[in-house]
Amino acid sequence: MRRRGENVSSVELERAIMAHASVLEVAVHAVPSHLGEDDIKACLVVVDDPVDLVELFEFFKENLPYFATPRDVQFLAELPKNRVGRVLKHKLREEGVNNSTVDLESLGLAVAKADRRGRDSRGE
Repeated sequence: MRRRGENVSSVELERAIMAHASVLEVAVHAVPSHLGEDDIKACLVVVDDPVDLVELFEFFKENLPYFATPRDVQFLAELPKNRVGRVLKHKLREEGVNNSTVDLESLGLAVAKADRRGRDSRGE
């Protein structure tokens, strides 16, 4: 995926999001952005639903590079998988942003420009 001029590895991003205590499974994929390039959507299977979106965003903000912070989040009962258990991301991409997708940015949950300064690609 390419977001805000940076390449984002879905595997690394999924690994980082899995560190959240409420996340059982995650699959991230690109969705078209109105600014060009991609926005990032995280499809999550969680322990307790509903998840506190502010707390989830704060976790993203503290643990992910600002450019890799998902804009869109969708909570699912399960991820679509093939017979050997591999996530069928093409099915998630086909769904794109839909009525059950939460746009964190529209809720005011976005990394502020002042918080982006001084952070490298690992968020440090």
